[in-house]
Amino acid sequence: MDGIHWYYDRKEILYNTLVIKPKYLFGELLFGYLGAYERGDILYPPYSQYSGEFVVPAHFNFRGLEKNKISQDNKLPFYLLISKFDKAFHTEVYPELEEFTGVDFAQLQFNPILNKVYTNPEFDIWFINQASENVH
Repeated sequence: MDGIHWYYDRKEILYNTLVIKPKYLFGELLFGYLGAYERGDILYPPYSQYSGEFVVPAHFNFRGLEKNKISQDNKLPFYLLISKFDKAFHTEVYPELEEFTGVDFAQLQFNPILNKVYTNPEFDIWFINQASENVH
């Protein structure tokens, strides 16, 4: 997946990552299982030492009153990884799952708590370092 090298080379090891579909296997391919384990930020918790990947809530938590809220359970700051595959899987291949829609992905572009730090045709990486103002 184009862009995964950029992510692993530049991410802050102590920050968690939200994903739609797990990406840690790419880390294992790049570094080997032992290398991924030694980094401490690639594997799923509780196997990662410092941080890890967590599955993002359906619709990025955009439904309801908390329109800008991405996650209610993750400590800030964290990364959000979205691949071309993630978008196609939910909007074209299995839209009946109704976990994520085209509108959900479009709303990411205008969300004030997100900062896009990397993009290419296959991969977007967002960085979230502030809480939503709408959270009560």
